[in-house]
Amino acid sequence: MKSLCLLLVLSAWLSAADVPALRAGASPLFGIAEAKAWVTGNGFADKTRSGHPASVETLSVEGQPFHAAVKVEISTKPENPWNVQVRRTNAAALAVGTTGQVRFWIRSPSDKPRVYVVVGKSAAPYTKVAEVTPAVTGTWSLVDLPFTVGEEMAVGALSLSIHLGVATQTIEIGGLEGWTWPAKP
Repeated sequence: MKSLCLLLVLSAWLSAADVPALRAGASPLFGIAEAKAWVTGNGFADKTRSGHPASVETLSVEGQPFHAAVKVEISTKPENPWNVQVRRTNAAALAVGTTGQVRFWIRSPSDKPRVYVVVGKSAAPYTKVAEVTPAVTGTWSLVDLPFTVGEEMAVGALSLSIHLGVATQTIEIGGLEGWTWPAKP
């Protein structure tokens, strides 16, 4: 597998007190539970598994609705945008018609930063359910991506992918959360 995935343990991002009332009746898409330290994996050190130089670090954040962020620095543009990405899959099976929402905050000190955000199948043919190319600036901006599942999805069959390998850049992401609501009869 040529892509590098920052496999984030999303239970690290939120505590129960951080969940707004509008989430009533919702289920965590990624198994979010208690606030803990960030966890990253799959070979981020000096280079990604596919050989693209990148580094990652955890940041403490103040004055925002989240308390931690991950900073990813890409020193060489990879062959594909998905060669450096934040990726997470669904923790529970999803029925046809299940609606969901993924939100996170993003910023970058880089000149003309770009990312692509995709919710879709986690295996070939990688069918997209929803996508957005958010505006990324030097200040924290909220990215909010609603979606509806058009087919049944087993555990791990649906993924959120934030493609960071679009350019040589530094991207910071915080407050990631994903929620689903059951299909309406």
